[in-house]
Formats: sequence, C-alpha cells, structure tokens
Amino acid sequence: MEGKPLIVAVRRSACALFFLALPFVIFYWLLPFYADHTIGNDYPIYAFHGQLALQYPLHQGEFPLYIPAGSLGRPSAFLTLGQLWHPISFIAAHLPGYWNGWALDWNTLLRLLSLGLTHLILFLVLRKVRVATLLAFLISFVTVFNLRMLDMFRYGASLENYTAFLWLCAACAWYFINPTKRAGPVAIIVSTYLLICGGHPQMMYYGLFGAVFVILTTPFFIPVLLPELRQESRFAWRYYMQVGSCVFVGIVMASVYILPYAFDFLAEGGTHIDEGIAFSLGYTDTLYGSLANLFSPLMADVHGAFGGSALPIVAAALPLVLFLGTPIERPVWLYWLAALAVFAWMLGATTPFFTVAWTVMPLSESMRVPGRMAMILPPIIMWLLAWLATRRSVRLAIGKRTAAIPPFAFVALMGLALWMLGNASVPAPDKLGAYFPAKIRHIPAAILYSVKFSGGLSLLLLAGSALPWPRIRRISLVLAVLLCCAQTTTAIRHGTWIGKATRDHTLPQVEKTFYTHKFAVNSVGLNLMPSRAIAEHLASGGKYEPRIAWLSFQSRVASTREDIYESLRKEPDKEAVILEKSPSPSLPSETSASEGSLVLTHRSANRVMFESDTTAPGFVVFSYPYRTQWRAWVNGHKAVIYRANGIEQAVQIPAGKVATEFRFWSAATFWGVLMSCLTACGLLTYLAWPISNLRRRIAVIVAVFVLGVALLSYWNHLLYSAPSWPLGG
Repeated sequence: MEGKPLIVAVRRSACALFFLALPFVIFYWLLPFYADHTIGNDYPIYAFHGQLALQYPLHQGEFPLYIPAGSLGRPSAFLTLGQLWHPISFIAAHLPGYWNGWALDWNTLLRLLSLGLTHLILFLVLRKVRVATLLAFLISFVTVFNLRMLDMFRYGASLENYTAFLWLCAACAWYFINPTKRAGPVAIIVSTYLLICGGHPQMMYYGLFGAVFVILTTPFFIPVLLPELRQESRFAWRYYMQVGSCVFVGIVMASVYILPYAFDFLAEGGTHIDEGIAFSLGYTDTLYGSLANLFSPLMADVHGAFGGSALPIVAAALPLVLFLGTPIERPVWLYWLAALAVFAWMLGATTPFFTVAWTVMPLSESMRVPGRMAMILPPIIMWLLAWLATRRSVRLAIGKRTAAIPPFAFVALMGLALWMLGNASVPAPDKLGAYFPAKIRHIPAAILYSVKFSGGLSLLLLAGSALPWPRIRRISLVLAVLLCCAQTTTAIRHGTWIGKATRDHTLPQVEKTFYTHKFAVNSVGLNLMPSRAIAEHLASGGKYEPRIAWLSFQSRVASTREDIYESLRKEPDKEAVILEKSPSPSLPSETSASEGSLVLTHRSANRVMFESDTTAPGFVVFSYPYRTQWRAWVNGHKAVIYRANGIEQAVQIPAGKVATEFRFWSAATFWGVLMSCLTACGLLTYLAWPISNLRRRIAVIVAVFVLGVALLSYWNHLLYSAPSWPLGG
C-alpha cells in the first residue's frame, strides 16, 4: 500500500510526458535543432522578425516603446505579432543559443510543448465528463491537431491565441464541474491573459467571441453530459458572475497589451483598419473546398482549413442519431447550429449569412479571411463528439437477436455514407480555393489518396465498435485511433508551405540587419500595416528621408499640408525646412554663409541624440515620422518639436555647440503597465489570503506590493538608460 501513491505518481508523470512528446512525433519533419525544414511562408518572417526586433532592445537593457523599423518606425505596439507581453517570447529569448542562430528553433520547441500541454488539458477535461479513455484521447487529439492549428502555426503568434482559447474553454468547463476557490479562477484569468496577449488581434477577437459562447452555454451543456449537475443550471447566473469576473480580471491584467495597441497603434489608423467588405472577403474558400475539410482535407484552402481526420464528419452527421432513437437535447442542437453558423461565415459571399453578420458584428470591417473563424470550430466539435461518446447504447432487434448499438458507432457509419458521397466526384480546379495544399505543395496522388481513404477506413473502424464481440470492438477502436492519428499526421506534413530552416539570425546579424537606418527606411517585413499618416505622405508625393537627421538654415511656414507637398514636388532637393506652424523666433527664409556639422551620438529604441556645431541658428530635422509622443531637449532644456516637410520633425537650435535629444514616451504603455502590475499584485494577494498565520499573510502581501513597486521602478529605468546601438549604417 505504501508504494501505491508512488506508482500512481509515476504513471501520471509518464502520461504527461507522453502527451508532451507526441507533438514532436507528429511534427517529425521540423524537429527543432535537427530538421533541415520548417513551416514556410509567414512562419520564419513576420512574427519571428517582430520578436527579434522587440527582443534586441531588451537584450541591450532597454524596454522598447518605439521600434525604428518599417516606414522609419512606429510605436512598438505595431509589432503585435512579436508578442512583447507573451511568456513565450521572454522564455525563448533567455534560452541558450537564442542569439546564436537558434531563436526560431526555440520558438518551435516551445510551441510544440504548448500543443502537447493543450492536448493533455483537453484529455483530462473529457475524462472529467466520463468519456472513455481511448475516445477521450482521440477527440482531444483531433481538437488540437488539425489543419486549423497548422495554419495558426504558420502565422506564428496565432498559435498562442489558439492554445490559450482552448485552455480558456477547458478552464471554464472544469470550473463548472469542480468550482475550486483558487485553481479554477486563476486558470481562467491566466488563460484570458494569454489569449489576449497571444499576438494576433483577429485570432484574439475570435477566441474571446468563442469563449463567450462556451461560457454562456456551459451551465446547460455540461449537465447533459453529467446529469447530476442539472440542478446547477438553475444557478447559471452565479456561474456567469464568477467566470465573468475572472475573465474581466484577465482582460484588465492584459491592459499592458490592450492600451498600447488601442491608443498607440489603432488610433493612428492603418491600411488594414476600417476597410470594406471586399477586404474582409479576401482569401475565401469555395463551397466545395470548405466541404472538403470533411472528406478530403488536403483539398481545402489553407486559409479556412479545419480538417485533418474524419472526426469532423461525425460531428456534422450528429442529427442522424435520431434515426437510432437517441434524443438530442437543446444545448446539443445549439452547439450543432453554432458550428453550422461558423461554417456559413467561412463561406463568405457564397451565402447571404456573411453579408448580414458582417454588418452587425463589431470590428468585422478590420478583419479579413472568413475562414479564420474556423478557429472556433474545434472545441464545438469536441463537445459534440463528447456528447456522442457518452450516450448509452441503443438495443435494436435484428432478426431474432438484439444488438446494442453505440450512438457514436452509428453516426460514424452514417458519416461513412456521407464521406462516400463527398468523394463520389472530383471537382475541377476552379471549384477549389487558390491555396489548397494539393496545389501549393504539388502533393503526389498516392499521398492524397492515402489521406482521403484513411478517413473512410477510420470511420469504418469506428463503426466497428458496435460489433457484438468485445475483443473485436476493442481492436477496432484501437485501430481507428491509430489510423486517425496517422491520417492527421500525414495531413499536417503536407498541409502547408514548407521552407528551409535557416539559423543565421545571430546577434551581430540582427544588429546589422534590423537596426540600421537603411533598414528603418526600407523594411517591408515589419511593416505589414503602414500607418495612415505614412500612406498619405507617400500618396501626396512625399518620400522617405535617407538621412536620420540633417541641419537646415532656411525655413518657411506653409499654410496647409497640401502646400508643403506642392513645394516638395517643385523643389525636392532644396535644403529649406517647411514647417506647419511658425517657430519663435523665426529664421529668415534665406541664410547665407551658414554651415555646421551634425553628429549622431546615441541611438536606441526610445532615445536618439545628436551633437551639432553651427555658425548660425538653424533646425535639426529628424526623419522619424512626426508623432506627438516625441519629446525634445536642446542643451538640457525642453524644446518644441515642429512637424516639418509633411512627416518629419524639426527642432530649432541656437548657433554654436548644441546637444539635441529626442525621447519617445507612451502614456498608454505606462498606464497599461501600471494596471497590469496592480492586477497581478491583487491576484497574488488573493492567493495569499488563505494563509492562516496573520503575520505571514501580511508579510506576503507587503512583499508582493514591494515587488510590484520594484518592478515598476525597474521598468521605468529601462526606458532611457540603455547604451547606444551601433551607429553605423
């Protein structure tokens, strides 16, 4: 008896290790530090480069409020894909070899571990609602590992939104089943924070949208699976208050991401903000391509793919269980109809549903790719399959005998019929989307047929669990699980772009590539959504100044911004600075025999300094785009910054030797850091409150707030105290 707890602990540890190791088997072709290939297209570019651009200043001892990359730079919130406030970036950047070329490998490893952890969490939730072990493993497997997950992986940061969304759904369900005082609320709060700070705003939005649906329906759906909890449905309002409070705390804790993104990035506008419906319909799959997720997943466009195995067709065929005599409760119908609504949204203009929903859904005009809404489908499908898996077998008279037919097996058999119908004809290429895997990867026919027919065979094996021989049923189910896993693994292997794994992002290379002024002017990879001011500047005939700063001894004041651009078009090489409002005192429009030198003495994310030596008063013209958040000092005294030449900044300086300093300040980031820090301290205080010893409790609470003040002070210290970056280039 004494050794039994040890045996249980060993078994649980082995089980956890199995789940954590499984993603490395599924993604055998991109094993970190070993494989020569990785996910291609966006994966090694946007999110990864954004992370490097944000982590470099931190590595140098500076917290970045501003990143001088992409159209001469923008507030760091524009690099949302770089995940400044998500733990994965912080952890990866502090692992050995990150700055020696292994940064992408560490990111991939951490993401694979997160997938394994997500699989384990969902498996435990399904076991909590009494789904049999093999089916719980299979259902949780296809919920995590599918082509929707793969496309999220391709975007990098989106995968963190996806896993956090699944964690939040699992935490809300677990809390309803077992409403613990500490673990449940903390899990919901942390999952909400991770969902918001994941890095991809559209995926965060869809994740919150899906989480709200799950929260609202959990008090009615879970009692369908666990009848002993039906009384709890009468107190749904209490569950809503508790979970809603936790989600609200998680949102407030994520203020450090939300406020800068809203007030530093969204407020300035951009090319992907407030667009029309044509923009939102970009990369829409066809009707056949969307349906192919159910019976031939490699024919579905990657932008809306959610298949990978045959299990989604079982969820789609769920209403057919009525023919078996199994009633379907209202919450189950609600989930099935919700899945149908998501699918209709994915079809875009194919049906009128998207147009109607687009007009009423907030922020839809700033989001594109209808297929991304498929992110919500996996947990809905999971609960539909869990409902089927927990239904009692129905005894049917077959001749003189009776047979017990499990509803799951019956619907799998009906799904097989639908699968055969879906594969009855091969569509013409124009009936498919533009980016389905069979096209972009030139997949051999043997692979396509193996993935396709594995689905049909796995459905047949799942139906075999209705056979009257227990041993055959068991073998059939085991084979179905193995075949589904093999089918999904193959679909993932061929389901997206593949690229060569390069490991050349060393610290010197990052300095050379990302933090020269030339890169700040020309970098496209970090400028997915140029600001509206930059777009208007270029559209009006303005250009990027190739110099980081220059001296001007001539000035004039323009009455309108259009007048500025008209002057720039007529005299593009004139060294006069054109201001939007008059300085005091003003400089003459022509100054003779004026000369001087300007030297860049310090350059970092938030701080740029120059030293000048001139024979007459003039202007230091700073080429970073004008923003009211820039502050300037001349010889230690606060100076006025004028908007000049359409988009640049100018500071008036006296004759002689002058030190000019520019600093960027973000009030949104300050308030976000403050609110997040206070919320985190409050959460830790909540966790410390049960300490029975009053002195210890007070000591822990005081220590928590002292730590919070220390962290705030340290963050403030990191803003402007870092050494200069290399000044060349």
